Amino acid sequence: MYKQEMAKLDDRSMVKPSVLRWALFTVVFTALSVVTPWITHQFSLAGSVFLPMHFFVLVAGLLFGWRVGLSVGIMSPLVSYFISGMPIVSHLPFITFEIATYGLFIGLLYKKWHFNLWVSLLSAMLIGRIILGLAVYIIGFKLGPIDYVINVVNLGWLGILIQVAFIPLLVKWLGQYMKGTD
Repeated sequence: MYKQEMAKLDDRSMVKPSVLRWALFTVVFTALSVVTPWITHQFSLAGSVFLPMHFFVLVAGLLFGWRVGLSVGIMSPLVSYFISGMPIVSHLPFITFEIATYGLFIGLLYKKWHFNLWVSLLSAMLIGRIILGLAVYIIGFKLGPIDYVINVVNLGWLGILIQVAFIPLLVKWLGQYMKGTD
């Protein structure tokens, strides 16, 4: 009886589980990317040093692919700005382009094109910083694009090390956990 009733429903009227899962993980990882910078600021830790927003965008792309990675990368800085005023408006477009690129490319490299985790992570971080430089060049900023990117890397080297050290471990652990819950 139940199967017959379900068969009568138009497929377009139902939300597919994959879409729900995609939306759920996008919201969860966006929330993590918004909350963690706020927490670091509560302890007088600079987001530009620890890069907490970058962390969860990269993890989202590795675990769920480019669509979730890109969505989290676009939404995180925008939601954070509207909630907390961070990142400051003059840096908002640059950070958005940078971390959206991380989410897009890490998802493509790892999930779609099947590069290994390390190559995907390091390549996405490099491509994101190249796009950051291009965004600074196109949009314009008081620093030139090369100086801006060098400044970002000099400030964020500790966050970069944290990402390289902990993202692979977290992704392996979460990947194993998620396989057990399917």
